[in-house]
Amino acid sequence: KLNALRKDISRTESEKDDAADELAESEEAISNANRSLRELAGEQAATNTKLQDLAAQQERLAQTIAAQKRQLSKMLREHYIAGNEDRIKLLLSGDNPNRINRDLQMMAYVSQAQAKLLTSLRENLAAVEANHAETQNAKDELEEIAQEQRDQKALLEKEKAKRAGLLSSLSSRLVAQRKQATKLEQDEQRVSGLVDRLTRLDRKSTRLNSSHT
Repeated sequence: KLNALRKDISRTESEKDDAADELAESEEAISNANRSLRELAGEQAATNTKLQDLAAQQERLAQTIAAQKRQLSKMLREHYIAGNEDRIKLLLSGDNPNRINRDLQMMAYVSQAQAKLLTSLRENLAAVEANHAETQNAKDELEEIAQEQRDQKALLEKEKAKRAGLLSSLSSRLVAQRKQATKLEQDEQRVSGLVDRLTRLDRKSTRLNSSHT
């Protein structure tokens, strides 16, 4: 029984060493995960700065668009107050040709300014849409990375706890086995001592019987 127990102790010691190695691997993996999370924090800071810049850009674009809309509204209002009817009146009025030409050029200039303003407004509206999409993509990407890191660390922590529990269990088993082995060794020593005493008594009794004979 003692020999079998010693074999069990040897196996338990080997399992404990393996468990300790696996626990060390888990701790190293968690350390790497923490390092990744720290790097992610740096990325988050950079992304937050980018988001702040995008928000400021968004605000500037919004103000520009609002001003352009007001300007366009004013130009359209003035243009349509005069309307094409005024052009016809000018042509039919028989007024000074130079003045008519100048007024028509002014109307053409106003129309070009309107077209230019509309083009700029459309570009700014597109920039706002692109800005919004870029901001949302940055937020989504950042959150996805952060969630992956959190999930990975949670799994590593769970695995670490499992391996630590196994190591603790093996340590307790090893203590119990060694205690049992010590007791068996003591029992063996007592039995051996008893056998020696009985052997000596038996020899002594044999000699006494032989002398009486």
